[in-house]
Amino acid sequence: MRGFRLGIEHIMKGIRGKDDLTAAMVSASGGGLAYTFVSKGLKVKPAHALSWAVCYAVASGTMKQSEQEVNIPPAPGARLLILDHIKRFVYKLLY
Repeated sequence: MRGFRLGIEHIMKGIRGKDDLTAAMVSASGGGLAYTFVSKGLKVKPAHALSWAVCYAVASGTMKQSEQEVNIPPAPGARLLILDHIKRFVYKLLY
């Protein structure tokens, strides 16, 4: 589901040119719909699917707003941490 959300968020960022609360909520609602269809199949009731989409959107919007209010710096990616450990290991071997 995260891949679906990130895809929608990337498209929203490309269309609107900014990463904001609206993009986060739209991508989360798409993720909620995707979750509903994956878990229940295509026989899900529309009201149930929309309620999941709204729940995901509200949760994502709340988290995005709290990150902006608290100014949490973005965590370094796992790839950067792995590369840093590899550099240290190689440095210890060579020197």
